[in-house]
Amino acid sequence: MSRVAFHRPVRALPPAVPDQRVALPAVPKDQQGVGTSSSMMALMLPLMSSITMAAYMISYGRPLLIVVGVVFVIGSIGAGLIMRHQVRKGARKNRTRQRRRFQDYLAEVRQAARQVAARQRFAAAWTHPSPERLWAIAARRRRVWERRASDPDFLWVRLGLGRGQLATPIQLASRQDPLADYDEEIMAATQRLVA
Repeated sequence: MSRVAFHRPVRALPPAVPDQRVALPAVPKDQQGVGTSSSMMALMLPLMSSITMAAYMISYGRPLLIVVGVVFVIGSIGAGLIMRHQVRKGARKNRTRQRRRFQDYLAEVRQAARQVAARQRFAAAWTHPSPERLWAIAARRRRVWERRASDPDFLWVRLGLGRGQLATPIQLASRQDPLADYDEEIMAATQRLVA
């Protein structure tokens, strides 16, 4: 009878997988109708004052004052329309920039989640190798008998493959305003990422 000396090396552990939750910030609110009434009021007040001033000039009956009053009204209407266009254009540009920034952030979170999932799959394959890999591990004898009774996964057995939860679950900010209107495209993208 012969004996084979076997030295049991220190267990080689898989790479650590992060397990912190990822909390997404609140989805940007839809700014479509916000501020239109206040901006309209801010544009209407100067227009109304210019109309009353023009009416006062016209009431004198002098042709030069009538022309100046009409030009003043037409100029204030044009200035009001230009200001309204600039306010709308600025709001649209701000909404587009905010949407792009949030989509970039979602893309970063999605990429980080994919990296965590890859590390998680690698750690699971390391801890519970497939039958083909198990044969190769047994033949090389490096990792044979590596688990000890004190290890938390001692006597664990792999039965098959399945879907598992992400180690770093992604959740939406818990303080969503139920009465607010959110950007539908961003909200749908955020919910897809969380799912």
